[in-house]
Amino acid sequence: MKTLVLGLIQGPVAWLAVSAGISFWLQQRGASPSSTIGVSLLAGGFAWAALGLLVAARGNWRHYVALSGGVEGVAPIDGRPAVLVGTIEADGPLLRAPFDDQPCVAYRYSVTDDRGQGRRRFITNVFRGVALTPSRILTRTGTYRLLVVPEFETDGAAGTRDAQIACFRAYADRTAFLPQAQGADELLAQWADDDGQYKSDVMYLDVAPEIRDHPQWVLRQQRVAPGTRVCAFGIYSRDKGGLVPSFSSTARLEMGDATEVANVQWRTARTRLVLAVLMAAAAAGVLAMFLNA
Repeated sequence: MKTLVLGLIQGPVAWLAVSAGISFWLQQRGASPSSTIGVSLLAGGFAWAALGLLVAARGNWRHYVALSGGVEGVAPIDGRPAVLVGTIEADGPLLRAPFDDQPCVAYRYSVTDDRGQGRRRFITNVFRGVALTPSRILTRTGTYRLLVVPEFETDGAAGTRDAQIACFRAYADRTAFLPQAQGADELLAQWADDDGQYKSDVMYLDVAPEIRDHPQWVLRQQRVAPGTRVCAFGIYSRDKGGLVPSFSSTARLEMGDATEVANVQWRTARTRLVLAVLMAAAAAGVLAMFLNA
């Protein structure tokens, strides 16, 4: 949420800053301040879009290079960001996913209450949880431990909604939920956990004594099955022998064939670079039309 708010604030501020710089440049070329407002805002919008696309393309390119290194079996460096490409397996007991009881090495889930529409729409947390069993990633350069709770996105839960509700009811019966007041502390504990084994469940609304289906509830689940091909991103520790927590870098898992994931990053970088050039050309064209008018 903090990142989203900062992004919403920084975007318009940066656009206005670029527009102000263009306006100043036009005034240095003899234009009156009032005549530059409209053209500066328009050209500034194109220029800011071009800059944003360039930054995003650079991120995709770096992602592509990192993935390519993982595919080629480049060994991780102590204390540096690493990409481990291989198969994830459990060292500890397998977990059971809360909405479909499928075996996994990690899962995340949430239940939200989604009511209303448009400006009267309200989304409220009901439950959320995450779990990780001690796991290792088998790669070309060796086997590495996953000692940090990663972010990941996968397909949703299997089965019908009725089956998912029934499965979650059984899960809730054997689970001790933290109250909403401890939700923030749980997030801090999750980000700092470094032993490769973690489980937490938070209840935001008291739905006791029995969980039943509510039409407005939205159920979301992601799980990582043992034997899944993954690309693991995080900070590598030689002493720990795996990926560890870091407040400067969020660990994450990407599923699937690393070569295909890398190719997607390459194609995205190329597309964004082309769009950046077009946006820059549009900004230059607007300024040229103004100066030659």
